[in-house]
Amino acid sequence: MSLGGGKSNTLNNAVINASTKCPFVLAAGNESSDAGNSSPASAEGPNIYTVSAFSNGDNWASFSNYGSVVDYAGPGVSIYSTWKDQGYRSISGTSMAAPHIAGVLLAGSTPITTDGTVNGDKDSTPDPIGVL
Repeated sequence: MSLGGGKSNTLNNAVINASTKCPFVLAAGNESSDAGNSSPASAEGPNIYTVSAFSNGDNWASFSNYGSVVDYAGPGVSIYSTWKDQGYRSISGTSMAAPHIAGVLLAGSTPITTDGTVNGDKDSTPDPIGVL
């Protein structure tokens, strides 16, 4: 899910309740701030995964939100993606990182397999990099 704003207990509770039926992969946000202060990134539960972004060399993406609510990191800088009017574009953001972790889950990696951690994580607790 790529949606963000200020912290909302209503939105977080909706995600938590829905996560009893299916997993949720949430973009941490792109304000270079604590993801615990925004929703739905701050929603937590056993079937909820909040994802930060990293760039080449497993280095922290300067825009990525961080914090104790973040579970995994995915590639989120200069990701080639579909765009409007049947086009393609290279874009960056945790909205690019979250689909990578969703793909890991869809491929059947539960729990999510990791390979190393991100370099330079802003909260001094490096996020594990989710892989197949």
